[in-house]
Amino acid sequence: MSGRHRQLRRSSVSAPARVALTASAAALAVQPMVAQGATAATPVPTPVRALPNALDVVPRYNEQRSCDPAAKPGVEAFARMVLSTYRQGHSGGIVRGCGLGSTSEHKEGRAFDWMLSINNPAEKAAGDAFTQWLTGRDAHGVVGGNARRLGVMYVIWNRRIWSTYRISDGWRPYSGASSHTDHVHTSFTWDGAMGRTSFWDGTATTNDDSGPCRVFAGQPAPLYTGVRHTAPCSTRLPAAPSSPYALIWPGQTSSVVKVAQARLGLAADGVFGSGTRSRLLSWQRSADVPVTGVLDKPTWHELVPAATTPPTPSPTTPPTTPTTPTPPPTTPTTPTTPPMPPTPPTPPTTPPPAPAPSAATTTTLTPYVTTVLRTGSRGAAVSALQHALGLQADGVFASVTATAVRQLQSAQRLAATGVVDAPTWAALERAAYPLLPYRTTVLRQGSRGSAVIALQRALHVTADGAFGPQTAAALKAAQTRARLSATGVTDVATWVAVEQASYPLGRPIVPAATPTTTAPKPPTPPAPTPTTPAPKPAPTPSSAQTLATTTSVSPYKATVLRQGSRGAAVKALQRALGMAHVDGAFGPMTAATVRSFQKSRHLPQTGAVDRRTWDAAERVAHPLLPYRTTVLRQGSRGTAVRVLQNALHLTADGAFGPQTAAAVKAAQRKGHIAATGTVATLTWVTVEKLAFPLGRKRW
Repeated sequence: MSGRHRQLRRSSVSAPARVALTASAAALAVQPMVAQGATAATPVPTPVRALPNALDVVPRYNEQRSCDPAAKPGVEAFARMVLSTYRQGHSGGIVRGCGLGSTSEHKEGRAFDWMLSINNPAEKAAGDAFTQWLTGRDAHGVVGGNARRLGVMYVIWNRRIWSTYRISDGWRPYSGASSHTDHVHTSFTWDGAMGRTSFWDGTATTNDDSGPCRVFAGQPAPLYTGVRHTAPCSTRLPAAPSSPYALIWPGQTSSVVKVAQARLGLAADGVFGSGTRSRLLSWQRSADVPVTGVLDKPTWHELVPAATTPPTPSPTTPPTTPTTPTPPPTTPTTPTTPPMPPTPPTPPTTPPPAPAPSAATTTTLTPYVTTVLRTGSRGAAVSALQHALGLQADGVFASVTATAVRQLQSAQRLAATGVVDAPTWAALERAAYPLLPYRTTVLRQGSRGSAVIALQRALHVTADGAFGPQTAAALKAAQTRARLSATGVTDVATWVAVEQASYPLGRPIVPAATPTTTAPKPPTPPAPTPTTPAPKPAPTPSSAQTLATTTSVSPYKATVLRQGSRGAAVKALQRALGMAHVDGAFGPMTAATVRSFQKSRHLPQTGAVDRRTWDAAERVAHPLLPYRTTVLRQGSRGTAVRVLQNALHLTADGAFGPQTAAAVKAAQRKGHIAATGTVATLTWVTVEKLAFPLGRKRW
């Protein structure tokens, strides 16, 4: 959307000024979108919940910074609502490939194109009526109130653009490459995209989620984890680690992709498809580099650390399919943030050879990853799918299988179509084979890191990331049970045996559609008493809840607590709030503490613990959580460095120098992890435990 950066970014209007409009300015703001011939019977969207009197905060403009082309739930709900309310036109899609065009919220699943033509009177009337409802006065007389409640960032229709962060400017001429006479384009804030606004959940947002922030200058940001980040992203970023290899986006084809595929243990075909992206994401999580899903500079630096000369061919992007309307880019003409073009490459003589398929890279699903399945399909591929989903494997793709597939897709943030395509196969493989990313990782006593944590969880020993005598003994016992040599060292056969014992194929892996009152007993923490719904199982390396996103309260965030509740969830709450008495009983004292905490966080003072209260408690108990995917080293600068320095009790100047490096190494030694001086996920967790021990009141 390359034609609209200047129009989108030119904003310095304060929040009060955007709301306190004069009557004439308000009238001017909505006048261009009044539908000709509209009547009182014109349908309007209906909120999901009763709307509060408070309005959602006026958002900032948060451009696309990551490559995350998965439709977000709030955008999907918005698309369904618009199409069912106005019954005109059709969907032009939510996502776009990251290698197509320049900056676009479509590449993060945060934009929706509603295909309407101004040459069709009924469609034009629908587009006019909708944009008038969205940007005009709401039921309380506030201009743009409905847009704010939906988390709309801006909308473009019929050569005009309207922005929530520039309300006082009203509708203004739009001069991008596309005139938008054939579709209404709507872009959303991160809260709007995730459905966390008053229109959907009945609670107004009080601060703006900035979404994922770049770690290195000129490189894509990590994938969005769902953790809200309300501070603006820093513009002072360190330079990316050097690599002669070009930045390659998913969907592109290049001979340098073969180099990455060989390093990742994949068949090297040069196509950066969904299977390669899935394997790359697993590798990035285990390598403690920004989890972007892109072959970017930090990834190349670690993946091919001793590369000679990279190949010459530039990456190519496949053309868009004609069946899905893809409007020309609609970003401003002069971008403020430079796009991230591929670096001109200079090529290697001999890329590393791709290993042949082996137990290290294959599963029971591997033969079928290019097979598309849907309701009515039959055969061995369906049986393999059903077995991996924990269903009865009868080889017939019927309604039960389709429902399980949709639930898996929803849990993995894929479009819940019920059709099994390559991304769905990849997601299923990650869930069914959670130790697959680690099969080529050799661990022994003295090893440390995220692979050790994955192994310890599978062996049901304390997951502290340090391979000590307890882990070695448990591993040797597992090897003996599997009739392998009890070496205490992991090889491919050991990883496979441990996985088969701890995560047997055929176990149910599809999450329940709604929270239930019972759940499988997790390894940690202990199961709650019958009066409190049991927590979800502890996260495995295959789920979205990895070490970077899980905390002491993560297993309980779907559990609603109130006076009378008992069990492990109550204990986790009491510790997170820093209560002196942690007894697992939700009595009057706990209820009073919850109400006091809710008041301090401007939440409804109900005394009951819902998802918003859990989220607020998590932010207080785990203040470094938003930075766990940020990698820092000597030379880094910015907000994350200042946060780290404060936690280490240093002068917070935002510059990662020798003093900060020394303090980091000291903290790493205290936490019994490798003293590298580089801050990645495990170090953030360690520093947080040392600086902000759980159980202390910090609100």
